[in-house]
Amino acid sequence: CADRYDQSAAWAAKAVKEQPDFVAGLRLLIASNAALGRMDEATKLIARLREADGVVPVSELGTHLPFRESKYLAKYAETLRRAGFPE
Repeated sequence: CADRYDQSAAWAAKAVKEQPDFVAGLRLLIASNAALGRMDEATKLIARLREADGVVPVSELGTHLPFRESKYLAKYAETLRRAGFPE
């Protein structure tokens, strides 16, 4: 993982702008904002994700997301925890 959260946030924001209820894009935007310390934005996005019915507990992410390496899933899960995702 290259830790390019600013680029990740920019691309996720573009995706969500095109498709406002794109759950994967919202999750990525939340995680990127949390990694960048933008907690207010991440929290607002979680509320938006709840409206789209896309809040998966962190403990279940591995069954929903195809990460090749567990270290990337762990990093993603940690940023979502910081943003306030349920365990």
